[in-house]
Amino acid sequence: MAFASKEDSRIRMVALTINGMDNIVWYSPIRGNKKSDDVIINGMLYRFQARPEIKYVNKIQFYNNIGNNELIREYQIR
Repeated sequence: MAFASKEDSRIRMVALTINGMDNIVWYSPIRGNKKSDDVIINGMLYRFQARPEIKYVNKIQFYNNIGNNELIREYQIR
């Protein structure tokens, strides 16, 4: 089984970048699907903030990846 996947991960993170750059999309670990939204989001945010790409990000959005794709949480970085 994959670590994360577009079809099976419960939460999708979209990092909206500065003009001219592609947005960054991450999917939550599949093995964490039974955890609460807060636990999954905090873990993804913690890991992403350690990445060098964070300096190009304006906003980070978290969506329900299974079902209705509704926005769960949003963080303004800049």
